[in-house]
Amino acid sequence: MHRLTPQRSGCVWQPDIDGVIFADGTYAGDTTVVEMLQAFRAGMTAALETWSAGLARLEQKKLTPEGALQIAPSTNPYCIAISSECGFRNGENQVNADLHLLVQQQASDEERFALMSERVQRWQKKLIADVAYQKLSATFSAH
Repeated sequence: MHRLTPQRSGCVWQPDIDGVIFADGTYAGDTTVVEMLQAFRAGMTAALETWSAGLARLEQKKLTPEGALQIAPSTNPYCIAISSECGFRNGENQVNADLHLLVQQQASDEERFALMSERVQRWQKKLIADVAYQKLSATFSAH
């Protein structure tokens, strides 16, 4: 997969796109790339489930906000290979890194808990509403 960079021709944008998932759940391009994109979403979903369970323990006062850092690792090394395993791990990393930043903010425990809960709920709603993700989950069963 290539990064989209400006072309030498100036204003003409000529990206090299290896795979794409359309909003209706159809896809085009290299199947391996599409599987990786789908696995990325599955990795995000898995991390969100882990955080959601951890935040439930936090809400029940069985875990401190600092203890929330133990819910999931902050990040694993970024994986650059085009594979569903790398896509899954990078999806998890996206969620974990973002939520770890919220845990480390200078705010009261209640404020940090509210920020983390709101972020997890927002991402979960987005993935639930993502028709393409739901349809492709049956096609590409990542992890």
